[in-house]
Amino acid sequence: MSNQFVPHESDLKVPSKSHSNRKTVFWWIFSIVGVGILSLLGIFLFAFVILPKVVSRKAIQDALETSLANSLTPSTGPKDSLLGAPASVINPYFGDLQNRDLAYRWNPGESFAYDFSFTIDEKSPKAFRVNGDCKYTVGPETMISANLSGSGTAFAIGSNFLATSAHIVKYANRIDVTVGGKRYAAKIVDIDSINDLAILAIDGQLEALPIGSAKSLEQSDTVIVVGYPKGEKKESAIKVSAGIVTHVDEMNRSRAITIDGSIDPGNRGGPVLNQKGQLVGIASATVPGDRGETVGFACLADRLRDLMTKNSITAIPSPSDSLLESKEIAKRVSPSLGFVDVSGWADQQCNEITYLAKYSGSMVSPSMTINGVTVEGTNGKLTVSRLGEIKSAVNAQQLPFLFQSIPELIFQRFDLVSKEEWSLHQIYELNVQQPRSGIGRIFNPLSQTQVTGRPSEPGIPAEMETRMERMDMEPSVARFKKIRKFRTLNDKNGPALEVNGEGIWEFDTKIGLPIHLEENLVVVSNNNGKRNETPIVLKISKVDVKTVQERQRIAKESADKQKADQTAEETQPNPELIDTLIADLQSEKPAVSRPALTRLSKIAIVESKRETVLSAARKIISSKERFPKNSAWVIYSHWSTVNCVPEIRRIIEKSAEHRKPALDVLIRFKLVEDAPLFIKHFGELSHEAQKALVGLGPEVETLILEQIPFTKDAFARYSLITVLEEIGTEISVKRLKELKTGAEMGTQIRMDFTIKSIEQRLK
Repeated sequence: MSNQFVPHESDLKVPSKSHSNRKTVFWWIFSIVGVGILSLLGIFLFAFVILPKVVSRKAIQDALETSLANSLTPSTGPKDSLLGAPASVINPYFGDLQNRDLAYRWNPGESFAYDFSFTIDEKSPKAFRVNGDCKYTVGPETMISANLSGSGTAFAIGSNFLATSAHIVKYANRIDVTVGGKRYAAKIVDIDSINDLAILAIDGQLEALPIGSAKSLEQSDTVIVVGYPKGEKKESAIKVSAGIVTHVDEMNRSRAITIDGSIDPGNRGGPVLNQKGQLVGIASATVPGDRGETVGFACLADRLRDLMTKNSITAIPSPSDSLLESKEIAKRVSPSLGFVDVSGWADQQCNEITYLAKYSGSMVSPSMTINGVTVEGTNGKLTVSRLGEIKSAVNAQQLPFLFQSIPELIFQRFDLVSKEEWSLHQIYELNVQQPRSGIGRIFNPLSQTQVTGRPSEPGIPAEMETRMERMDMEPSVARFKKIRKFRTLNDKNGPALEVNGEGIWEFDTKIGLPIHLEENLVVVSNNNGKRNETPIVLKISKVDVKTVQERQRIAKESADKQKADQTAEETQPNPELIDTLIADLQSEKPAVSRPALTRLSKIAIVESKRETVLSAARKIISSKERFPKNSAWVIYSHWSTVNCVPEIRRIIEKSAEHRKPALDVLIRFKLVEDAPLFIKHFGELSHEAQKALVGLGPEVETLILEQIPFTKDAFARYSLITVLEEIGTEISVKRLKELKTGAEMGTQIRMDFTIKSIEQRLK
């Protein structure tokens, strides 16, 4: 039997099934990679070798940019619902506020300061000049309440787009538009601040209003303004008002069309149409006119067409129809009309800024105060937004003729949208003050609101437009041309007061603060047909805080020393100083003689110099100049003794000109025998002298009761009765009750009050 080798199954070298699968996967991967490499090579050859010979690279780039633009700004409008969308979506300018270079950077705890000079009519003898400084300290951040709302009118310009006025929606973080009874959430697509135009987008289907042109518009043409009265959003509440075009000025942008007629606040943003029903403008604002009428303003429809083109919105051409009635125009427009309701304001972040404004260097003016601000300065507080809008001001006295206060001067307001050019319209209510200089009537604001608001207090209406135009920009300094136009309104003879001029304002974008302002203005006053022009120069420059602090330290030390010296003069007799002051009285220079008059009325008495000083005072009293006379009587009162009483009595009896100051001197001695003299001339006594009668005691009671029936001047009679409240007895109660019979009502009321006061005091 032969041995035959039989192999074991494990020794066989037959390929397994799993091994075969691995080979298959490998070849598939190899094939795919190879095809990919070949495809990339083909694309590369096609794109960089073949295609450039057929199509230019610029054409490809243009096609890509067009595709990208279409994807970012679809002509069909927003596809997503805007309800509940964040403020940055509703108002894209809101998000930009936090990062923009043209904004104030408030850092709590930081201080900054400015020097200012304010000069009126510098070359005139009546020049008014002030130099000073103002130091600011930034306080904590505060948020202005967002529970603010506004409304206006819009009209459809595309299936998803509406046009309205920029000032209605510019600061909104929620916008609702009601069209045809349906309410839509809207967002801002674009804003043109200069022309006061805005385009809104909604998620809906609207009937667009055909867009016309204002090129054919002429003076005296009739126009129709359509919109919703303020607060009314029902279609039945649509208001149609007609007006006459009085002026067309394309350079005036948002006020290009002037209409002799009112534009209701709710109509702003609504269409202005000609008698053919063609859109010629967009209603913008209403202000009182120069002659008591109401004047409306509108932007040109052509500017809206430009903004639409910028945003790839195709305007529906306006058909050239025949003349239409107002009802027919309103009927055609109403399906496209929308009521705009906004709330919240994008510029809510503010800071409290305390300030100390002081006059330093020199101050030459008719008085030592300017609208209540003394040379020691004034403290107060401002609340200012990042855009420079002053939300509130505490203790900020006005500067004459500028309608601004010292601490507000440096702050210029930025626009939320435009960084190149913008305007700010303000409406003022003014009151008239007595003139203190040669310029004539002085106007000061009582209140101010934006042109979109209405004055809340009676007064003289006025309007101011401030225009800012960017000139150039250094690496960190933005320079602007500032144009100011101010005028009073409602005056049949034209503006009673105008302020016009321009200047340069510089803002440091790195530190977020202004660094310089210089304005050259002209004040024009029209009083009774007389026109006066007065130049004003205002200069403000940023300075180091330490410089101002050192200046204030020196000023305080000087004021403390002056006060100590004055106290020493008033308490320590100084014969040599008195001789010097008497010599100064002879000077022809008011800057020398007037201080001497003041000091001699307070200086410590030196008995050996008494008659010398009194003689000098008598000499001035007998002169012709009024101011030294009044001051000399104060000196006489300070230095006189009871030995002067006979002389004073003679002056009272013989000189009507000097009777009043002589009476004030005489009553200082409180002599009972002079009581009849005081009662006789009671109406000429100063208020302090009248009060001094109380010190003469009950003996004066009878004299007063005898004089009351013969005192014709009502104010003097009331004052006599008032004296009895302090010194009257039962005698006064009885006599006053008798005198009430037949007395006029005012006197009766005064007597009743005095009777009750005496009876209460005697209990």
